[in-house]
Amino acid sequence: MADDLEYEVDNMSGSQLEKLLPGFLRARGYEVRETNRTGKDGGVDAYVSLGDASGIAHASVRQDWRRKLRDDASKVKDLEDDGKEITLLVYFTNQSITEPNIQEMNEEIMDEYDWRLEIFHKPSIIGTLESDAPGLAYRYLDVDLNRDQDHLDEIQEILSTRIDTIQSRDDFTGGLQPGPVAVLHLVPSGIASGSSVERVEDLPNPPIWGHLTGAHSPYMNGDAKYCTNARSETFPSYTYLRTDGLFEAVTTTPFGKNEGDKFIFNNNQGRRVWLDRDLALTAKAGLNRLQKIGFNGNIHAVITLIGIDGFRMTVESRTYELAGIDYPRFKSEKYQTRMVDTPVSAGDYDHDGHRIVVESHDMIYDCLEPLITQYWQQAGHKDGCPYFDDDRDWIGPEYSEGT
Repeated sequence: MADDLEYEVDNMSGSQLEKLLPGFLRARGYEVRETNRTGKDGGVDAYVSLGDASGIAHASVRQDWRRKLRDDASKVKDLEDDGKEITLLVYFTNQSITEPNIQEMNEEIMDEYDWRLEIFHKPSIIGTLESDAPGLAYRYLDVDLNRDQDHLDEIQEILSTRIDTIQSRDDFTGGLQPGPVAVLHLVPSGIASGSSVERVEDLPNPPIWGHLTGAHSPYMNGDAKYCTNARSETFPSYTYLRTDGLFEAVTTTPFGKNEGDKFIFNNNQGRRVWLDRDLALTAKAGLNRLQKIGFNGNIHAVITLIGIDGFRMTVESRTYELAGIDYPRFKSEKYQTRMVDTPVSAGDYDHDGHRIVVESHDMIYDCLEPLITQYWQQAGHKDGCPYFDDDRDWIGPEYSEGT
């Protein structure tokens, strides 16, 4: 059902968005008076208020959201000039907008009109419908979210069991080096229905953490294969693939200490350890393995960071030093992102049976961007990951086939 919801939100018509707007805003605590005025562009006006703020809400499915929002603001200004009190502008869209772009537009509207701007976009819509207003999803999008809760609970139970195993270093994870860890899980929607592969031997070899290549000699562990980054009793990273489709990748490598300071290597030039990039590489390789064993639909992706209290990202360090302020840091021992749906992308093995032919690596960054943004924000960087530009395109270190 979560997959269905995202599909329906992506493909909403202007009329659907208009009808959803009043109920959505009421679910978020707004008072709404509908005007029943619609436009050819899929926009609709509603008078709204929240606390002491009052103004206008506009809804639109247009992809050129900046231009549409500016046009709407200009029309609202005409209303203000005619005597309507405006202190709030709400823009409602099914497009995805990055946090830096939202902040930029908030400042622009405040500077030009002295209004508070609230933007509700695709993640806001999905999050609110899932948690606060599933009835609206059923009424306007024909998606019954209540039927999906048992499935999500089963997935969360699977993840919790694996996280407990990693934290306690049980089973083969006892060989994992001590210290904080970053964990990537890819969970097929159909995982609760049983094994997709009958024999462990028939599973494709898991990839090596941070690489696109597979392990030549993986280990067997019950109904799973796993691969470590070192052929010794202790190892810094591993990947794990189970017959039911669960893919798990765990690493200790990005975490370091220097004279008491705790830091996470992230996309530093000249270093081989890059958390964001290595997560994307490993996710690409993991999705390819899932495709190989027959999972061609959406995959739930989630990232968990454990033992991270006091750690900081290695970025813009000189800026903070010159300003004489403390580095932003994680303030909890564990953080888990929300789940996002990641479609299996195209890819195949090369003639040697190990190298993956990557047709669209940018697609993986597009899928993981919400997760990466979440943990950067949790680390104190309110604008999210600095290695995505305003269009959400990756501008960090590039991978290579030899990685």
